[in-house]
Amino acid sequence: MSTLKKVLFGLLIFVGIGVIAIAILAFSFVQAMKSDPDEEEKVRQQAEQYLREHFEAGTTSVYDAVYDNMGNSNFEYAANVHHEKYGTNFLVYFDEETGQMMDTFIAHKWRDDAEKAIQPYINEKLGESLTLKDREPIIDSNDWDEIEAFMKGKVEINVLFDDRIGKEFDVDPNNPVSYAELGASPDIIIITIPRKKQANEDAIFNEIIQSIQGEGIVHGNIRFEYIDLGVPLEEEPWERSF
Repeated sequence: MSTLKKVLFGLLIFVGIGVIAIAILAFSFVQAMKSDPDEEEKVRQQAEQYLREHFEAGTTSVYDAVYDNMGNSNFEYAANVHHEKYGTNFLVYFDEETGQMMDTFIAHKWRDDAEKAIQPYINEKLGESLTLKDREPIIDSNDWDEIEAFMKGKVEINVLFDDRIGKEFDVDPNNPVSYAELGASPDIIIITIPRKKQANEDAIFNEIIQSIQGEGIVHGNIRFEYIDLGVPLEEEPWERSF
């Protein structure tokens, strides 16, 4: 075999091995992104048992399971739960950090309550807004046109409480007192505005902060972002601690 043929043959083998390696990696990545039905069923059963022990009978129902394939949470699998009385959707999962089962009911209920409380001020100062509860029916849609039609031009409100805040304040999930009564504050309030920054908005933002404080969130952090359907419109958000 000539030297040229040997070189070409060697290159062919090298390229072939590379293609196979890439294919294996791609396959492994796809498999890693898929949830395990057995693990989903396991977390559902764990959640059912947890709910029987901590919530009044008939007040909650498990409706789905979620798999955190990106490792962004303190869990790998969690059960989606709906509270029939308050309409709050929350998670029940095994917390890998504490080694215990936990729920996010209080964190999510307080989020819903706070977003609803401040929404009128956001509507008045910045235009029509959507809380997470408003957005939930459309979040899992695969129809981008439907999502765009629903979300276009709307301000988004996100109030984020730590998942463990219910345990931190020792709140009974069957008697969920308000965040205002306990003086609890969210980690951050994020207001997403679907336009570029306008002149003299600092005064408007400060008025919104005063209104938020009037709703029982005396201390916290707030960020106003300029993003339209995932596209940043300004490089820097407006942020403040209060």
